Amino acid sequence: MKRIHKSKYIFILGISALLIIPFFKTLDLYDKSRGLEDTLISVDKKFSDLSVSKGTTQAFLTYAADDVILMRQDLLPITGIAELRKHYENRVQKNTTLKWKPVKTEVAGSGELGYTFGKWEFIVRQDNDKDTSYYGVYVTVWMRQPDGSWKFVLDGGNSTPRY
Repeated sequence: MKRIHKSKYIFILGISALLIIPFFKTLDLYDKSRGLEDTLISVDKKFSDLSVSKGTTQAFLTYAADDVILMRQDLLPITGIAELRKHYENRVQKNTTLKWKPVKTEVAGSGELGYTFGKWEFIVRQDNDKDTSYYGVYVTVWMRQPDGSWKFVLDGGNSTPRY
């Protein structure tokens, strides 16, 4: 009788372990992605800082993946790094600054893919030294590279009223 009773407890303990282990595994993935979210926010901020200090062209070409897709209002999607380079080479960028601030990020539990969402401001310096600002929101999808760095694979946004 005691053996059956003991076996019942071992069985219940075994089933409980099987149910609890995935929960702890999920917590581990959450902790891993949480640290990566902080890293991804930092990368997006550095991306914006580079845009302010060295210009939009250098920033976008530095952080874009080879198979990037860029979506802009009133334009067909720009696909691939070569097309992105052409797009920025054909743009006049004198007296302009693009900056942004990420406000939300998430990273997949696998740690391979994430996104940032935020607000942007495009500043145009006029001849009379007055600035005109345009505002909007963006979403950028990032992929973690084999070397551990992050490159964006998709970027898009739209204009909004001043925020």
